[in-house]
Amino acid sequence: PLGTGDRAAVSAFAAQRRPADGRAPMSRLWVLEGGMSLTGAKADERRPLTPTAVARLAFALARYLHEHGVALPTGATPSLLEPFDLATVARDCGLSPTWLRALADDLRTSAGEALVLTGPALPAEAHVAGHLLNAMLGAGGRTLERAPAGATPLATLAAVRAVLGRMA
Repeated sequence: PLGTGDRAAVSAFAAQRRPADGRAPMSRLWVLEGGMSLTGAKADERRPLTPTAVARLAFALARYLHEHGVALPTGATPSLLEPFDLATVARDCGLSPTWLRALADDLRTSAGEALVLTGPALPAEAHVAGHLLNAMLGAGGRTLERAPAGATPLATLAAVRAVLGRMA
Protein backbone atom coordinates (compact mmCIF):
# COMPACT_ATOMS: atom_id res chain seq x y z
CA PRO A 1 0.00 0.00 0.00
CA LEU A 2 1.09 3.56 -0.63
CA GLY A 3 0.90 4.44 3.08
CA THR A 4 3.85 2.19 3.91
CA GLY A 5 6.35 3.73 1.49
CA ASP A 6 8.79 6.53 2.10
CA ARG A 7 7.29 9.91 2.86
CA ALA A 8 8.78 11.64 -0.19
CA ALA A 9 7.16 9.13 -2.56
CA VAL A 10 3.80 9.40 -0.81
CA SER A 11 3.99 13.22 -0.92
CA ALA A 12 4.88 13.19 -4.62
CA PHE A 13 1.94 10.89 -5.34
CA ALA A 14 -0.42 13.09 -3.31
CA ALA A 15 0.75 16.20 -5.16
CA GLN A 16 -0.35 14.64 -8.47
CA ARG A 17 -3.78 14.04 -6.98
CA ARG A 18 -4.25 17.79 -6.43
CA PRO A 19 -2.88 19.69 -9.44
CA ALA A 20 -1.94 23.19 -8.32
CA ASP A 21 -3.39 25.02 -11.30
CA GLY A 22 -6.60 23.00 -11.49
CA ARG A 23 -6.01 22.36 -15.21
CA ALA A 24 -3.25 19.78 -15.13
CA PRO A 25 -4.43 16.18 -15.41
CA MET A 26 -4.84 14.39 -12.12
CA SER A 27 -3.18 11.02 -11.67
CA ARG A 28 -5.55 8.09 -11.36
CA LEU A 29 -5.35 5.23 -8.89
CA TRP A 30 -6.69 1.80 -9.87
CA VAL A 31 -6.64 -0.87 -7.16
CA LEU A 32 -7.24 -4.62 -7.36
CA GLU A 33 -6.93 -6.16 -3.92
CA GLY A 34 -8.12 -9.08 -1.83
CA GLY A 35 -9.28 -7.04 1.15
CA MET A 36 -10.10 -3.38 1.61
CA SER A 37 -7.09 -1.21 2.40
CA LEU A 38 -6.65 2.51 2.99
CA THR A 39 -5.08 2.75 -0.45
CA GLY A 40 -8.10 0.98 -1.96
CA ALA A 41 -10.46 3.28 -0.10
CA LYS A 42 -8.76 6.28 -1.76
CA ALA A 43 -8.76 4.73 -5.24
CA ASP A 44 -10.57 6.20 -8.22
CA GLU A 45 -11.39 2.63 -9.26
CA ARG A 46 -11.26 -0.40 -6.97
CA ARG A 47 -12.29 -4.01 -7.43
CA PRO A 48 -11.84 -7.01 -5.14
CA LEU A 49 -9.61 -9.74 -6.53
CA THR A 50 -8.27 -12.86 -4.85
CA PRO A 51 -4.48 -12.86 -4.50
CA THR A 52 -4.23 -16.09 -6.49
CA ALA A 53 -5.84 -14.38 -9.52
CA VAL A 54 -3.52 -11.35 -9.66
CA ALA A 55 -0.81 -12.92 -11.83
CA ARG A 56 -3.25 -14.25 -14.44
CA LEU A 57 -4.96 -10.89 -14.61
CA ALA A 58 -1.67 -8.98 -14.90
CA PHE A 59 -0.48 -11.26 -17.70
CA ALA A 60 -3.84 -10.72 -19.44
CA LEU A 61 -3.29 -6.95 -19.17
CA ALA A 62 0.19 -7.43 -20.67
CA ARG A 63 -1.27 -9.38 -23.60
CA TYR A 64 -3.95 -6.74 -24.18
CA LEU A 65 -1.38 -3.94 -24.04
CA HIS A 66 0.85 -5.73 -26.53
CA GLU A 67 -2.11 -6.33 -28.87
CA HIS A 68 -2.75 -2.57 -28.70
CA GLY A 69 0.72 -1.39 -29.61
CA VAL A 70 2.81 -1.64 -26.43
CA ALA A 71 6.09 -3.44 -27.08
CA LEU A 72 7.16 -6.46 -25.10
CA PRO A 73 10.65 -6.37 -23.57
CA THR A 74 13.44 -7.73 -25.73
CA GLY A 75 13.36 -11.52 -25.80
CA ALA A 76 9.72 -11.86 -24.70
CA THR A 77 7.41 -13.24 -27.35
CA PRO A 78 3.65 -12.84 -27.75
CA SER A 79 3.24 -16.63 -27.62
CA LEU A 80 4.16 -16.50 -23.93
CA LEU A 81 0.98 -14.52 -23.27
CA GLU A 82 -1.36 -16.58 -25.49
CA PRO A 83 -3.13 -18.34 -22.58
CA PHE A 84 -4.13 -15.02 -21.00
CA ASP A 85 -7.11 -13.64 -22.93
CA LEU A 86 -8.37 -10.52 -21.16
CA ALA A 87 -12.10 -11.21 -21.55
CA THR A 88 -11.76 -14.83 -20.40
CA VAL A 89 -9.57 -13.97 -17.41
CA ALA A 90 -11.91 -11.11 -16.48
CA ARG A 91 -14.93 -13.39 -16.43
CA ASP A 92 -13.01 -16.06 -14.48
CA CYS A 93 -12.16 -13.38 -11.89
CA GLY A 94 -15.70 -12.01 -11.71
CA LEU A 95 -14.68 -8.70 -13.29
CA SER A 96 -16.09 -6.79 -16.21
CA PRO A 97 -13.99 -7.09 -19.38
CA THR A 98 -15.01 -3.50 -20.19
CA TRP A 99 -13.63 -2.29 -16.85
CA LEU A 100 -10.34 -4.14 -17.43
CA ARG A 101 -10.00 -2.75 -20.93
CA ALA A 102 -10.47 0.74 -19.46
CA LEU A 103 -7.72 0.01 -16.94
CA ALA A 104 -5.40 -1.27 -19.68
CA ASP A 105 -6.15 1.72 -21.90
CA ASP A 106 -5.43 4.09 -19.00
CA LEU A 107 -2.08 2.34 -18.44
CA ARG A 108 -1.28 2.47 -22.16
CA THR A 109 -2.04 6.18 -22.52
CA SER A 110 -0.03 6.88 -19.36
CA ALA A 111 3.05 4.89 -20.42
CA GLY A 112 6.18 6.42 -18.96
CA GLU A 113 4.14 7.86 -16.10
CA ALA A 114 2.32 4.73 -14.94
CA LEU A 115 3.44 2.33 -12.24
CA VAL A 116 2.16 -1.13 -11.33
CA LEU A 117 2.63 -2.11 -7.68
CA THR A 118 2.31 -5.64 -6.35
CA GLY A 119 1.81 -6.14 -2.64
CA PRO A 120 4.38 -8.04 -0.57
CA ALA A 121 1.94 -10.84 0.32
CA LEU A 122 1.20 -11.71 -3.32
CA PRO A 123 2.65 -14.85 -4.93
CA ALA A 124 5.95 -14.62 -6.83
CA GLU A 125 4.11 -14.96 -10.15
CA ALA A 126 2.24 -11.72 -9.43
CA HIS A 127 5.53 -9.91 -8.84
CA VAL A 128 6.93 -11.24 -12.13
CA ALA A 129 3.78 -10.09 -13.93
CA GLY A 130 4.02 -6.64 -12.31
CA HIS A 131 7.66 -6.40 -13.35
CA LEU A 132 6.70 -7.29 -16.94
CA LEU A 133 3.96 -4.62 -16.98
CA ASN A 134 6.34 -1.98 -15.61
CA ALA A 135 8.92 -2.87 -18.27
CA MET A 136 6.28 -2.60 -20.99
CA LEU A 137 5.06 0.75 -19.63
CA GLY A 138 8.55 2.26 -19.48
CA ALA A 139 8.41 2.71 -15.71
CA GLY A 140 12.11 1.95 -15.19
CA GLY A 141 14.01 5.10 -14.30
CA ARG A 142 10.85 7.21 -14.35
CA THR A 143 8.21 6.00 -11.93
CA LEU A 144 10.28 3.02 -10.78
CA GLU A 145 13.79 3.47 -9.46
CA ARG A 146 16.42 1.03 -10.59
CA ALA A 147 18.11 -1.13 -7.97
CA PRO A 148 21.70 -0.21 -7.09
CA ALA A 149 24.46 -1.92 -9.06
CA GLY A 150 24.99 -5.47 -7.87
CA ALA A 151 21.46 -5.87 -6.52
CA THR A 152 19.50 -8.97 -7.45
CA PRO A 153 17.05 -8.18 -10.28
CA LEU A 154 13.37 -8.53 -9.48
CA ALA A 155 12.73 -10.76 -12.45
CA THR A 156 14.75 -11.94 -15.39
CA LEU A 157 13.32 -12.85 -18.75
CA ALA A 158 14.02 -16.49 -17.87
CA ALA A 159 11.91 -16.07 -14.72
CA VAL A 160 9.06 -14.57 -16.73
CA ARG A 161 9.21 -17.50 -19.19
CA ALA A 162 9.30 -20.04 -16.35
CA VAL A 163 6.27 -18.51 -14.62
CA LEU A 164 4.29 -18.27 -17.85
CA GLY A 165 5.16 -21.88 -18.67
CA ARG A 166 3.88 -23.07 -15.29
CA MET A 167 0.66 -21.06 -15.61
CA ALA A 168 -0.21 -22.06 -19.21
